[in-house]
Amino acid sequence: MKAKWDLYLPKDTKLPQHIGIIPDGNRRWARERGFPQLVGHKVGLLDQFPDIIVSAYEMGVPEVSIWLWSTENWDRSKEEIHYLFNDIYPLFMSKFYNFAQKHKIQVTHYGRRDRLPAKMIRETDKLIEKTKKFKKNKLNLCVDYGGRDEIVRGVQEAIKKGMSADQVTEKSFGELLDTKNSNPLDLVIRTGKVQRLSGFHSWMNSYSEFYFADCYFPDFSPLKLKEAIMDFSNRGRTFGK
Repeated sequence: MKAKWDLYLPKDTKLPQHIGIIPDGNRRWARERGFPQLVGHKVGLLDQFPDIIVSAYEMGVPEVSIWLWSTENWDRSKEEIHYLFNDIYPLFMSKFYNFAQKHKIQVTHYGRRDRLPAKMIRETDKLIEKTKKFKKNKLNLCVDYGGRDEIVRGVQEAIKKGMSADQVTEKSFGELLDTKNSNPLDLVIRTGKVQRLSGFHSWMNSYSEFYFADCYFPDFSPLKLKEAIMDFSNRGRTFGK
């Protein structure tokens, strides 16, 4: 990595402690190059993603969340759903184990489990169990995740626990969410040449900074990640003060 990419940051760089990535544009990237659109998912997740993750950690960012599948994505074609959940995601999970061990990455899953294929859950749980000992670098895989859905599930959990209205505070409610153990989400990066969040981490993004990259995810290199971090560092954040 270090020989391939110049990831040096000035000493006064203000680093985000948690970066969220919306890796949009895989299918469009493939179509514009004359490839079957599903090829874009393979290139984005299996080829490009590991470089992005390691680069973030090398630059000092301790936590990254990546949105791999939205609660709305189930409306896509059966062919795409089958390809991702039976081929790409399980392959990614199985290969990522050695990668996570090498770079000491703790992996977590954010999102629903009730609709995921059994094979996907098995591979994800195996990866989570085998990496739970690592503390320095954290990766949150957002699969069947939606910001509104996360909040609804949090409300349902509060009801199940019998919490009264005065017991529900921002702190107590936040502890019922997928993201309860995460750092505040400082920077959200979306690729794909569009500017919207689509419900990504709705609870956590109140004071997030947003960076919309003018490229598709398969073209989002570690150097482009560095540009996003430098852009973040140059912003003035007041948090409402």
